Formats: sequence, structure tokens, C-alpha cells
Amino acid sequence: MKRGKIVIGALSGDLSLIASKVLLEFHAEYPQVQIQLFSIDDAVEKVKQYEIDLALTFMPKPDESFVHIPLYVDEFFLVLRMDHDLSEREAIEFHEIQDIPLILNPIGHCFRKLLEEACLSAGIVLQPIIESTDSKAILELVEEGIGATILSETLFLLENKGNLRAIKITNPSIIKEVSIVHHKQKYIGTAAKGFIEILMNFINNHKASTESHKETQLT
Repeated sequence: MKRGKIVIGALSGDLSLIASKVLLEFHAEYPQVQIQLFSIDDAVEKVKQYEIDLALTFMPKPDESFVHIPLYVDEFFLVLRMDHDLSEREAIEFHEIQDIPLILNPIGHCFRKLLEEACLSAGIVLQPIIESTDSKAILELVEEGIGATILSETLFLLENKGNLRAIKITNPSIIKEVSIVHHKQKYIGTAAKGFIEILMNFINNHKASTESHKETQLT
């Protein structure tokens, strides 16, 4: 019987949502393994301090103490309702976003930090009308026509019910590589390896199932 315990940290937002979606399959495969999943913004630091086993995160800077397992490359899009004034646009330049009512994660959130870096390089300041750490709540507000948001392609494809549209952001585009990180000196047991395998299969299967719909939803 496979027993044990694994502790996983995932960046809050789409990565924690993705991790949570594989828990059912993982539990079916490893019913005797205790699993703890935390939505945290400092997952890599927690790995470094041996506080968690695995981190699901944006690819961090090179560090010889870590093992990095690349998962996929994610691009971020402007997401709005189908009946929004901008819904017919094929693409939008980054600087144009500052004129749109936005619903975003708050300052300090991992993705907002990423967005603020792009703002700094573009010389603009974003002033969202609503801030929330809850990705689903943000999407619900966008669905109600309150404003637009900036969302990863993966989360958009997972959560879009058909009433939202994603518009490509250019100059600059926002693209990040997502990976699993674990400490090189920490033993990774069968359960942790199993979680990694199930997660990678979920991502590959999800990409395959959505590929036929991607062009319709994203353009």
C-alpha cells in the first residue's frame, strides 16, 4: 500500500486551481497518501527552506539547489465579455490597457508583480476599479460586464463558459514558463513522483482537448 505525505505549494490563482483539479485522480491512485496543497506566492522559497516538497510556479531564476521540471509556456490575454466594445479586436497593445476598467489581483500578488514589471518597462500605471485574490470572483465580475481582466491562457481555457473573449496583448506580450520545482537535496518519493506524473498528464490531456477550440475562443 502506497503511504506517506506530500506538501505542495502552488502560486495563488490559476496554478493552485490546476493543482486542485488533479487531486481527485491523485487520491484515487494513492488513497493512503496524505496530501497538503497550499496556495502561496513564495512557493520556491518554501521549497528552499524544506517546508514543502513541490512548488508549482513560474520558472524561477537558475539555482543549483533546485530541480526544475518544465510543464508549459503560458501567455496572458486581455479577457472581456463577448459584447464588450473591444471584443472584435484581434490584438491590443499593452499601453492601451491603462484606459480600460480592469479587475485585477492586488499589489503584492504574484501575477500582479509580473504585470507591474511589464507596466514599468512600458512606462504606464494601471489603476484597477476592483482588486481581488479570487480568480473565480474576478471572472464572475467580468462576466457581469463590470470590467475586463488579464488572465493566463490556461485559466481562460479552463474556466471560459463561452461568454468571454481573450484578446492577444502585444508590445510587450506577457509570457511565462510554468514548472514544478523541488529541492535537489530532498528525497522525492513515489507519491510525489506520482503527483508530478498525474499533473503532467492532466496538462497534456487538457491541451489536446482544447486545441480544437482554442482558435475560436482566443480569436
